[in-house]
Amino acid sequence: MKNCAFYTHQYLNRNIVDSQVIPLLKENDILISNHTELSHCHKVLGLWRFLLNYKRLGIDRVYTRDCQSFIKIFVLRLLSLSKFKIIYDFRALLFIEEEFKNKNKIKVFSSWCLECFGYKHADLVGAVSYNLAKELKSRFNLQRNIIVFPCCAKKNIRRELELGKRLLYVGGLSLWQNFEAILEIYKQLRVIDAGYSLTVVTKDQEAAKCFIKAKELEGIEVMSVPHSDMFDLMCKFDFGFIVRDEHLLNKVSSPIKLAEYVCAGVIPILTDNIGDLSRELLNKKLAVLYSKDANEVNQKVVQFIGDFNEKKSNELYEFSKNYSWENIKKQHVSCNSHLYTDVK
Repeated sequence: MKNCAFYTHQYLNRNIVDSQVIPLLKENDILISNHTELSHCHKVLGLWRFLLNYKRLGIDRVYTRDCQSFIKIFVLRLLSLSKFKIIYDFRALLFIEEEFKNKNKIKVFSSWCLECFGYKHADLVGAVSYNLAKELKSRFNLQRNIIVFPCCAKKNIRRELELGKRLLYVGGLSLWQNFEAILEIYKQLRVIDAGYSLTVVTKDQEAAKCFIKAKELEGIEVMSVPHSDMFDLMCKFDFGFIVRDEHLLNKVSSPIKLAEYVCAGVIPILTDNIGDLSRELLNKKLAVLYSKDANEVNQKVVQFIGDFNEKKSNELYEFSKNYSWENIKKQHVSCNSHLYTDVK
């Protein structure tokens, strides 16, 4: 197997590039990117320099993770008569996102067409969850071998046996992240047991403080930390919130935050509709099912703390290996070029 080029367009979030793309690069792989600040991380080339040098660099495949990037690389390969293969790794479904945002039907349909084209013409297809893989086959009416690879954390640790009531929320304050609902359940938990504390890690610190002040809440710390320091911070907490509404977008997702919670030894308090991971965690009794009833949540937290022992800690640690770069990097779609002829 030769080398891989990873294409990241300029609008892709830098944290995603750092946490979900850079860990995949092997010694002789390259990054095709306009993110000039990434040059210290690895060998970075612009698109045209890549086309001029890919043979010399031993590149036999290009990894893309959105439909615009796939179309651009596909057209350039066609025009330049190049021979490299193209991987399309679906991390979401754009046309479903457009539909969710109430965009017009023409935009939704055009996004569907682009993603369908990518799905049917990519040399190899990946997906962020098994739920998404099933959705791709159904929506685009074509059975393909799809390599499923979730969002991962940089490493996993074995947590200490002592569990407390230090709660954590990491994320933004958008409606779909249900921050206000989390504050409301925390408020009720504090009435039941003043031993609960909550730390909110968000870029929107001032807005978060306004929400907290409006609800007259105590025992909450609000902070912002660089993503590079996030994992070490998470390790200091016991339970972490991730609450999502019942929607297809959430069903096919694989939130980085949830993988990081698990790998840092944080017990998720979550809804049961988050990609593949929430069901797996709940079935294995490695998470607490979120409820709007604070008494129910408190009972489950107390029971989890009481039942947590060395065996349960080992089970969480072994499970977290499935979401750690250190353990499953070789299973990624970019490392499986032997599966190029995968159309059934």
